[in-house]
Amino acid sequence: MLAVIQIVQQLNEAHAAKVRLLLESDSAYAELTLPIFDSYRKGENEKTAQEKSNLKFNSFKIIERLIYRSILSFYQVEDLSVKDIMQTSLFYALYGSTQKTKVEKKEELEEIFHQLKRFHIEQQAAKLVKELQSLHINTPLESVYAYMSNYYSAIDRANQEIIQQFIQFNTILGEYIEEPKNNLLKELIGKYKLIRKITTNHSNQTALSFCYTAKLSLTLLAGQSQILLDGGWTTSTLMAETKNCTNNLPFGMLRFYLKNILTHLEYKWLVSNDKINEANEVFSISSTKSLIEAYNFNFPNNIHEKTLAKEATEVEFMPKHSNINASLNIIHKNISYQFNKGYFGRERLSLFLN
Repeated sequence: MLAVIQIVQQLNEAHAAKVRLLLESDSAYAELTLPIFDSYRKGENEKTAQEKSNLKFNSFKIIERLIYRSILSFYQVEDLSVKDIMQTSLFYALYGSTQKTKVEKKEELEEIFHQLKRFHIEQQAAKLVKELQSLHINTPLESVYAYMSNYYSAIDRANQEIIQQFIQFNTILGEYIEEPKNNLLKELIGKYKLIRKITTNHSNQTALSFCYTAKLSLTLLAGQSQILLDGGWTTSTLMAETKNCTNNLPFGMLRFYLKNILTHLEYKWLVSNDKINEANEVFSISSTKSLIEAYNFNFPNNIHEKTLAKEATEVEFMPKHSNINASLNIIHKNISYQFNKGYFGRERLSLFLN
């Protein structure tokens, strides 16, 4: 999962202003969320923001999460499935269960870990397993959890490194699209090979999604179709596998960004195969805000900006409520923020903040 501070600092100015309006609209928590949001926008680190807030660490993380949920709401990203809601369960198990006994905490964390395994999203289990290790000190399971903690921590570090390399990859890709120079292509391929190497050493669904997406980008945007020979891919099979990996990632902004990039790449692929109607349909299910203006790991969003601009409408995003689908062609002037599906109700939050 991406850190909240990263997501906030990577918002463009227009989106940051609208997210701030969402935070302001919630009078109960605005005095807590806005200083943290503003601190991050100024470039201050998490430690500084926490010290200024005068909140204990767990309370700070819960308030920080409200900012995260506001960003999801702005982009109209919802956790609708049981698998997606696991992110909320995981978060509160780590930061919200302050009054549970040691036995209860163990049982809760073990159950969540099994659920993460069930949904094949255990690549994000590093903090959970580390907590289980601390709860099993001086027991027969201590060494087991110590081994698992090292394993998942290594995966987490590898994925964080892949994200940084992927951001650099996209920066170079944008430069190459503007001016295709051999030295830029060499750098681009070098970044891809490094991502592939890290993925090979620490294979997991998140790493594979980034690796496949980088490979697709090289194929479709940099004219390097020969790279498909590595693994015996075709563009069609690689596209399908990238979609599958990305769709099965844990819920959150990371998946949102990668799906936006994949939409760009699928559009390019369909157009190159003269499937114009299908290409337009792919774009029609995503918002212009998501495809062009979201951070998307610094992907060159402008490659299809002219095409998208033809269909763009002036939209003010509002959070979706439980069973209400906001129409993208309506301007919503009265924003009413609700915490999602009861997990963020004021009653529950107050328990953790007192």
